[in-house]
Amino acid sequence: MLTDALKQTIQQCYRALLDKKGYRARYGQRQMIAEIAKTLANIEINDKGLRVGGEHICAVEAGTGTGKTIAYLVAALPVALEQNKKLVISTATIVLQEQLVQKDLPDLLRYGGLPFSFALAKGRGRYLCLSKLESVLSAQNSKDPGQALFEDELEDRLDKASFRKLEKLHASFTKNQWDGDRDHLRKPVKNKLWQKVTTDHNQCTNRRCTHFSTCSYFLARQEIGDADLVVANHDLVLADQALGGGALLPAPAESIYIFDEAHHLPDKALNHFNQHFRINSSKQWLGQIPKFLAQITAQAGYQPVLEEQLEHLPKTMSMLNDNLAFAREIITGLFEDEQDEASQYWRFPRGQVPEEIRVLASNLSQLFSQLSMSLELVGNELNDKLNQAVTDSKQVIERNYARISVFYSRSVTSQSLWQSYAQDGDQGTTPVARWLQSIDLPGQKDYELWSSPVMASDLLMELLWQRCHGAVLTSATLTGLNDFNRIHMRMGLPQDTAYRTVPSPFNYQQAATFEVPVTAVDPKSGFEFEQSLVQQLNHLIDPKGATLVLFTARQQMHAVLEKIDPALKALIISQDEVSRQELIRRHRATIDAGSGSVIFGLSSLTEGIDLPGKYVNHVIIAKLPFSVPDDPVEATLNEWLKSQGRNPFWEISVPDATIKLKQACGRLLRSEQDVGRITLLDRRVTTKAYGKAMLDALPDFKRVIG
Repeated sequence: MLTDALKQTIQQCYRALLDKKGYRARYGQRQMIAEIAKTLANIEINDKGLRVGGEHICAVEAGTGTGKTIAYLVAALPVALEQNKKLVISTATIVLQEQLVQKDLPDLLRYGGLPFSFALAKGRGRYLCLSKLESVLSAQNSKDPGQALFEDELEDRLDKASFRKLEKLHASFTKNQWDGDRDHLRKPVKNKLWQKVTTDHNQCTNRRCTHFSTCSYFLARQEIGDADLVVANHDLVLADQALGGGALLPAPAESIYIFDEAHHLPDKALNHFNQHFRINSSKQWLGQIPKFLAQITAQAGYQPVLEEQLEHLPKTMSMLNDNLAFAREIITGLFEDEQDEASQYWRFPRGQVPEEIRVLASNLSQLFSQLSMSLELVGNELNDKLNQAVTDSKQVIERNYARISVFYSRSVTSQSLWQSYAQDGDQGTTPVARWLQSIDLPGQKDYELWSSPVMASDLLMELLWQRCHGAVLTSATLTGLNDFNRIHMRMGLPQDTAYRTVPSPFNYQQAATFEVPVTAVDPKSGFEFEQSLVQQLNHLIDPKGATLVLFTARQQMHAVLEKIDPALKALIISQDEVSRQELIRRHRATIDAGSGSVIFGLSSLTEGIDLPGKYVNHVIIAKLPFSVPDDPVEATLNEWLKSQGRNPFWEISVPDATIKLKQACGRLLRSEQDVGRITLLDRRVTTKAYGKAMLDALPDFKRVIG
């Protein structure tokens, strides 16, 4: 419970941090601290310290400038320490992670009077796998093509520069000049090359690995296990839950989660749990399996298991090839019947797959299941051999184990995709979106099958909310139309979740105007709207000011850029021209030099870009940010909602667009001293029924509506 002693600890920590940093207490910040502390401290626990019952989650929308990071740290950390729980702070962006690890947590440790330790958690893919690095270097030096993991690696042998780069990585790691963390490299390594020297959960032999004692990933894991507070990201938290929880991060039952930028969590979950299968490329890796097994059959000690699998394998592989060829014929026919020949997608309405494809999918699911079992048996045999191997043969077995693990992982995920397609899509529950994608590759066409849940609610309830000790969700944009209905539905939050909106300290009325010019046009007018954008931007952009122009479509941004006044065009930095970091650097440098600068950007710039004070005094929003209507997941969700007698436009589209609009507006005021204006060039906000609801959900700007 929230005892007087715990209250005093929180209050003392808060006061000390404010005093030492010279911060001013904020009303909304104090409200947020109180809500979080009350929720977490009052979690009912048994004599073993485990949660019993609910009322363990709160969602707090904290407007820009509230100081939500300090609020959740000083409220949650004392509770976690008292209850002997781990505090896991999960963010959606690297920027916020870096801010926490490099600034906020060191400040709290130095000034807050709370003794605690913290660590940054990253996925395996951020760390070097020394075993794979040595295998790649060995394969490059060897004349034996069998050293390569896959045939596609033979087609992409390292060039001299890449090989030297990997040799330098090996030298710096073995000489203790580098700790194996990709983010600690002095010179970055490109993704394509890095993927050759990192590993995943399936390929790793864990304690059986020759290099386990010096493994950078497991050394980092040990640091995480010892820490009171762990900084992670949404993807890593979801990956940990998918592995059962406690595999990559502290166990959920022993953890209090803080999800900052929590509005990203549903989409992250959908992306994490979708499935896909590409026909031609899958046939290629399937064709490598018999060759690989035959290659290692000759190695001593493997014969009984491998020979048994090789005996059954030809029939399984033949049936897989036949069924995949039939699947390609069916899919090709669907695209040939498509009226729009340029279309790259074929979506199954409401996710319901025709019976012909369901039967075929059922066959493929069973065949991949058989293949997975065979590969698992071989993998288990190799794993057992690692315990008995001497040093000379251990590296060979490790390399073979890595190969079989990749094949096994691909087979399991393939089986899961085809199992999804074998199911009846009309079961009265929330549907699964299923669609096909046509992919043009050099010299051939391939087809990819996709399957994705349309809402993450059930997944998040099962994996997170039911398992965790407690959780706090926070963001500047959790509400859609002034309520929490959107995140409650999309995140599957328990009915007893506590919801709270705390005010921003900004005086929006005095600091900014929200304008809709009388010349604004309805985007449905097409070419007229594009012409209107050009004309209005020519008029609205101050050549001496700092302007951010946000578009919803890349094609439209480029079209406007081509036609805009040449004098203004010289001031514009387009998001497509340079990286985000370079874009911000150039913009700031131009403003610092006393000149005007204009950023042309897309929806990705509505978040994670901080341009306070003089760096942005005018935000121009070209169009209301409604989602693309042909997104397969959104389209399937809309169909399902309509079948339930619900209105997907008001229930999904309008709240989602409102949140994106709030995020775009949030680029203007980044501190209490900032001033400026926001201009929306979309007439619909004043003519459509939803316009008033969207305007009312925005901060209390002074409105100038033409």
